[in-house]
Amino acid sequence: IKINYDEPLEIYINRQLNSFFGNCSVGEVPIAKALLKVEKCFSYSANKYFSVDGMVRFSPLHAVQYSIFIYYLSRVYFLEGNTDTATKLYYLNKMLHSLDWFYEVKLPEVWCAEHPLCSVLGRAQYSNGLFIYQGTTIGGSHSKYPVLGRNVLMYSNSSILGNCRIGDNVILSAGVTVLDTDIP
Repeated sequence: IKINYDEPLEIYINRQLNSFFGNCSVGEVPIAKALLKVEKCFSYSANKYFSVDGMVRFSPLHAVQYSIFIYYLSRVYFLEGNTDTATKLYYLNKMLHSLDWFYEVKLPEVWCAEHPLCSVLGRAQYSNGLFIYQGTTIGGSHSKYPVLGRNVLMYSNSSILGNCRIGDNVILSAGVTVLDTDIP
């Protein structure tokens, strides 16, 4: 992975965390684990900002890339049992990018977003290939949660809520809400 930034990520992230939460820090090992997740995720992208000639690129100044990285970093801390740092990273991501990707939610290994402002990726069973645009929502209704197939594409302000089974290669048009409905 090629990191397009001069300052070490650890310093950059810790400065942001300390600005909002006071004495808080993340370490090199969790950052390295999150970068491995980012590398796997971005390696499937044909987008010139994510991968060029088989080399994955990452920049904390690219908002989509950084939001995905912070999600993975918060998830690393959560899985290690450090919910205090995971929560601070989750809120940092929420404040910087206006999105809600909670660390307890297991997102797929391969997914991406474009302009993910106001997106909510809630409790659901995800498969690889998810792609979202701004204002999309995935989550529960009456304690029932969606199951998504591979390569689901959600255009702006579309939602998948409740007891839904969404098949492979499904595209949701802008503004569509799927509630307690299966789409093969």
